[in-house]
Amino acid sequence: RESHPGVSAGLASLNLAVITASFRNGTDAPFATGTTERDLADVVRYFRKMNPDVPFGLVGSSSGGYFALSLCRTLGAKAVDFCVPICPVAHPGRRATYLRSCIAGTAREDGYGDAFHIEEKARRILDTQMGFWVEDAASENAGEALRTPSSVPTLLVLGSVDRNVPFRVTSDVQGWATR
Repeated sequence: RESHPGVSAGLASLNLAVITASFRNGTDAPFATGTTERDLADVVRYFRKMNPDVPFGLVGSSSGGYFALSLCRTLGAKAVDFCVPICPVAHPGRRATYLRSCIAGTAREDGYGDAFHIEEKARRILDTQMGFWVEDAASENAGEALRTPSSVPTLLVLGSVDRNVPFRVTSDVQGWATR
């Protein structure tokens, strides 16, 4: 909602339905509970039930981009017409590895280039991310699940240099995204 109002407004100007939804994340609704994804899926199902003929897609940035990609995979092309993940955390396990590299001060040596987080910010982001995933295996499995193509047309939006979501975190989705 706050990170992509221009995209939402642009889609709405094309007479596409745009719904922005906040989601419970982190320690309020850890991954293992399924609460966050279930809440978001309920929004999609309700909208589709009430508006079966209205073109409808999912847009999300950062963690919201992860949820958009994951929901498209779960619900499929019958429920969702398009997906626009913006700088998505498409592989949470790889992002955790990147953040740990920043914390250790080895991001440059580990191949993340010259744009990376300082230790304090990387630690804060990693703590928030792991508050949701809890275990590394869960974040790794979630990322691996998004490696194969989705049936939903996907427009992947990336920044040229993104300290939050480096190239390696989105590389698999870049390989199959429609554009």
